[in-house]
Amino acid sequence: MYGVIIESGPWNWQVLQQKDGYADAVLFGRIEVEEEIAEREDLRVVVYVTDENTNARITGPYSVRCRERRWKAEIRIPAGGPYRIETCLQFHGTNESSGARIFHIGVGDVYLISGQSNAAGVGRDCINDPVSTDVRLFRLSGVWDMASHPIHDTTDNRFPLSQEKIHVDHSPWLNFGKVLNRVLGYPIGLIPGARGGLSLADWNREEGGKYFENALEIVRASGSEIKGIIWYQGCNDTSGDAVGEQYFERFKQVCADFRKVFGDRIPILTVQLNKYTANQGKDESRSGYGFSKIREAQRRAMHEIPKLYMVPSIDLMVCDGIHNKAASNMVIGERTANTALKYIYGRQIICDAPDIIRAVREDKTSIRLYFDHVYGAIDAHGISADQLMVSLTDEKGRITPKNYSCPGDNSMILEFEREIAYNASVSCDRYNDHGIVPCDSYSYLPVVPFSDIKIQD
Repeated sequence: MYGVIIESGPWNWQVLQQKDGYADAVLFGRIEVEEEIAEREDLRVVVYVTDENTNARITGPYSVRCRERRWKAEIRIPAGGPYRIETCLQFHGTNESSGARIFHIGVGDVYLISGQSNAAGVGRDCINDPVSTDVRLFRLSGVWDMASHPIHDTTDNRFPLSQEKIHVDHSPWLNFGKVLNRVLGYPIGLIPGARGGLSLADWNREEGGKYFENALEIVRASGSEIKGIIWYQGCNDTSGDAVGEQYFERFKQVCADFRKVFGDRIPILTVQLNKYTANQGKDESRSGYGFSKIREAQRRAMHEIPKLYMVPSIDLMVCDGIHNKAASNMVIGERTANTALKYIYGRQIICDAPDIIRAVREDKTSIRLYFDHVYGAIDAHGISADQLMVSLTDEKGRITPKNYSCPGDNSMILEFEREIAYNASVSCDRYNDHGIVPCDSYSYLPVVPFSDIKIQD
């Protein structure tokens, strides 16, 4: 090549993480010209940024000297794109020699995707989720590209620990990026760090955490910083010793480790577990009790870990017993984006699902549940009581509701066959394969599943 050669700099299609509306990029390179030109005192390498849609110059020229045919430029680029970084060689003030270019650069926000298979995305049915040049992906082959499904494709994979054993397909995160882009007006970058079948121990550094380190390696290879972390995991921890309190404390440690690496203010967007329908009639303890305990740990994390936000998925359908359908992924992507818009970007939007505040004894055989984030009223869609996920446990054992009512406010009343004894608590721990749960009649967001809520007198 003749003229200016770029040896190091942003990649084609890369999203550079913006800070206060700008990103700084550093470029290194060399020049290949005739000796009489290389020796000129007025020789300069000029670097500038062009809008690819309009061909307008976005920045003024950055003019740098060459030393022994080597050059370095530091440039500041405003949020937006797609941009083209251009170079040329100047002398006599106006003469230009050919220079290399970098194409389709974006300056926006970049998110790391972490967790297990539903984070990677396994939706197998058809959905209209078209690609967008404003959502970019660092592929596991080691290059930036326009984002498309599957997000976690392992073709020509450079990261052995990321190699999938299952066939990944549609995920929530392309739609997540498109929703953010529509509102924010600048590109969104995605970095795939999840993998199917992972337990929390695979992420917790105190238990090995090799997939945590793998995700960090992928981020470093991308050449970008990140704005936030997306986390969707828990199915592999719904049985055994990891259930409940232990999961919360171990997950809290994972979040702390993320913040040691990326800063203590890095936001974490999480998705609460959906349902498991493939084991109907075989293992009710896992699909009911075990999933309930992990969901409660995730709900607790939403309340106790700063800058951690959670969206529910319990009302959405699965395609193969445990992996979300493509249509469900679209909803998860939009819910997660709306949550980010409110809590990370300060936009006014209703995104919080009804969350239990307290459970109170109404009389000897009934209790009333009160919920926060109800903009209309709690509505149970007229489903039968035996389809509710809810059960009550007290000193006499476990019972399920015989009837319920929705008074038209932020509460729901549950009635039981027998008198409620002491030390009673209420949980969403019954098997659910239909996805119908009480919701807010205004936002239509489902009640966040909960577990072991003590009943007050």
